[in-house]
Amino acid sequence: MNAKYTIYNSLVKGAMYTTATEGKFKYEAENNKVNFDFVMVPFSSIKDSDVKITDEEIVAYMKTKEKKIQIRRFSRSGLCINSGKTICSR
Repeated sequence: MNAKYTIYNSLVKGAMYTTATEGKFKYEAENNKVNFDFVMVPFSSIKDSDVKITDEEIVAYMKTKEKKIQIRRFSRSGLCINSGKTICSR
């Protein structure tokens, strides 16, 4: 049993390799301390009427996030259509 344990430990030890850069990064992440102040404003404290968003701003945002945003339209047949192609069904 002891020989199997030694072989197993050798395999595990050989598989766990870190570079000096990784070690330095971990050391700095654990030992470098930072002090900072921050302010939190809850969304609920801002009235919807205080924020004005135009259609142009929404379109501009959607254009910048085009790959992340998928516009889905459901047809009466229950198929989900995106850019004229059927991509899913309800």
